[in-house]
Amino acid sequence: MSSFDPNIPASSCPSDKIYLKQACFSHCLCDQDLVDFDLYLALYGVPNTDGYEQGKLNVGQNMETCLVKELNIDFLELRAGKVKAVIKIGDVHCRTTPIGPILHGGTSLAFAETLAGVASMALCKAKEHPVGVSVSGNHLAMAYKGQSLFALCTLIHKGSSSHLWNVDLTNDDGRLISTVRVTNAIIKG
Repeated sequence: MSSFDPNIPASSCPSDKIYLKQACFSHCLCDQDLVDFDLYLALYGVPNTDGYEQGKLNVGQNMETCLVKELNIDFLELRAGKVKAVIKIGDVHCRTTPIGPILHGGTSLAFAETLAGVASMALCKAKEHPVGVSVSGNHLAMAYKGQSLFALCTLIHKGSSSHLWNVDLTNDDGRLISTVRVTNAIIKG
């Protein structure tokens, strides 16, 4: 079970905390050496939010249909070896069942892999880039449309060519919904 308290929003933390400089992520707590980290680049593959063409990726993709955009992740904390984030479970994250819309397992895996990718990118040196090579998850409980899904992504192993992450996903009550392991290869060049 994670020690992440979903009931304490990042905005309620003391003002001496350090936040990312990027305007669209300025509520995200971070380490001093990550204050200039380009979270937008890590998520969408385009440099910085200042000066990009609204809604367009540099490879011709439309950001409005990008999976990461659909996840609608709210990053709360970015530290070397740890990321905290939350999504509000909506229709796009669910599958329909006789008991109503429940969280789709693929949403959990995509959420976890995205966080682990961002977390690895924050640890990478210049000219290194992480790519996911393995994602394995166990879904332990259901989550429902309208709930929040909190994630705590923690580093298990940092090698020169791979990173291994554990991502615990919990609901509003702190109940463990899924636990996911993600391995990222670190490409150099």
